[in-house]
Amino acid sequence: TNTNGCGPCAGATKRQKVVNNVTKDSCNKMPIKCVQGADGSAAATECDASATKCSMPKFIEYTGFSKGVSYACGACAANTKDKTCEECAGTTGDGCNKAIKTEDFKCYTYPFNTTSKKYSQENTTCKRLPTSSVICNMPATKETGTDKYTNANGCGACAGDTKNKTCQECTKALCNKLDVSGTAHLYTTCLFVQLLALIYIIL
Repeated sequence: TNTNGCGPCAGATKRQKVVNNVTKDSCNKMPIKCVQGADGSAAATECDASATKCSMPKFIEYTGFSKGVSYACGACAANTKDKTCEECAGTTGDGCNKAIKTEDFKCYTYPFNTTSKKYSQENTTCKRLPTSSVICNMPATKETGTDKYTNANGCGACAGDTKNKTCQECTKALCNKLDVSGTAHLYTTCLFVQLLALIYIIL
């Protein structure tokens, strides 16, 4: 209820802190609020008076939030800033580190079996920002080696400059379907041979 920041706190509103074993008034500095916890679902709460920043897991496009990083008061841990952690200047409002909204979509992904030397096909869930496009990727062919197709999974764009070389992209969920068995190609070949035989008989 003070009219300005000068003088002592009004009535029983005095907030105190201890600095170098000396008690001082701190009603002139409001603590910042940060979202705190593992998943970012909690409302922002007050931090220690010394905190000036909030931190949170870094979102990696088409992968998701970095593991092992919590929503917290204070700066990112050493050597994690902009790698697995992001930080922002704290305020007395709702918390600058509120969890951002993301959307899920599906792509096929292609683990490589080092024994059989073949790709297998699985579904995987990809994460993106609402403003980002749906993108899936896959090896250019089933014969493309892992030294040339270097994506970790089927989510997102082709790695580096491999697009339209050793990697293919498409822009719909589950659009990256690669024939890893060869059955479809064999079936097509058989139909073609039968068609040629029929034409030969007719002629």
